[in-house]
Amino acid sequence: MPLDGTDMLALLDACLDTQTHYIDLTSERAHVAALAAHDEVAKRAKTMVMAGAGFDYAAVDAVAERLAQILRNARALVVDDEQFDGEHLTATLHVLLGYEATVRRVSSLGDALNSIQERPPHIVFLDDILKPSVTATRSMSVLRGAGYSGPIVVVSGQVGHARRASLLAEGASDVIHKDDIDSVRVAEAIAAALTRHAAEAPAQP
Repeated sequence: MPLDGTDMLALLDACLDTQTHYIDLTSERAHVAALAAHDEVAKRAKTMVMAGAGFDYAAVDAVAERLAQILRNARALVVDDEQFDGEHLTATLHVLLGYEATVRRVSSLGDALNSIQERPPHIVFLDDILKPSVTATRSMSVLRGAGYSGPIVVVSGQVGHARRASLLAEGASDVIHKDDIDSVRVAEAIAAALTRHAAEAPAQP
């Protein structure tokens, strides 16, 4: 289980103080950013600080290849009004689905509706809260009302058990935390979303 932020930083500081090389197995964005912030200190201490040293990327390569086969020439829509988060997710989707996939990012619910009407995506990644205060619950209702019936993955900065359960009950196909946006977690989310969506689809006569 990954260390939380406070424990991780305490361990990192101890390693730097004792010039002990630090290797972090996780690839979580918060951990990578924290280690990057200590880069100059580590250089002065002549200590190696490495992030993402786990072997999750080896497994995700196989998953990515399978997703690219299933979703060949896929169309994904990212609805996020935070530029960094939106671009990070967009880049991750291109890594997973291939650059022949169409990944469009918009920053408002109105633009999302226009995009869906122009060419419906195979999957939507939806920010939990769009400015000024449009919740995912409201956004999902509007997207469904506009005729979009595909899977929706909600991306949130605050995902507790209760919030996740609520979003799933309200129609989300999966829910992921913004700090967990990497190839591994996004691949899992796509697979879970497709599976859940297929299971909930009406049976064909």
